Amino acid sequence: MYKYKKIYESLYGKKPKFIEYFIKKNFDYLFKCNILIYKFSTKKNKLIKKYYCSKIYRQYKIIIGCNTKIGKNFIIKHPMGIAIGEGAVIGDNVSIYQNVTIGQKKGKYPKIESNVVIYPNSVVVGDITVSDGSIVGANCYCDKNISGIVSTTRCFNIDNNKKERV
Repeated sequence: MYKYKKIYESLYGKKPKFIEYFIKKNFDYLFKCNILIYKFSTKKNKLIKKYYCSKIYRQYKIIIGCNTKIGKNFIIKHPMGIAIGEGAVIGDNVSIYQNVTIGQKKGKYPKIESNVVIYPNSVVVGDITVSDGSIVGANCYCDKNISGIVSTTRCFNIDNNKKERV
């Protein structure tokens, strides 16, 4: 908060009132969403998990299946239009942006390992593994195993200046 205030003052020479309020409200919104998802991921009782699923859907329009396994430090950067399927497994330190779908293909769900970032409008489906430290670019449809960086729309693995069709 203090950082934004200093930047605004250096640019415009006055104290931000509206900007400060807007940043605080936006931060609170994201923080509450991620707290709800953390509570959902730590519960074992199916009834309590269903309660959190419905609460997350009502407040943020995020669909999370009750049997989804979510690791620590799962962060949703922009909570809007996200669907996570019933059998998906999500590792630690995963970040997801808006309009991401993690779902089934032929009855199988993906496994997302730790330290993965999935950018907006991406679809990850099927019996695949998104390996540790991968980045899925925006507007990407992935139904094959992913390692490294996956470029936009074509689903290429980009490693060591080699383009490899996934």
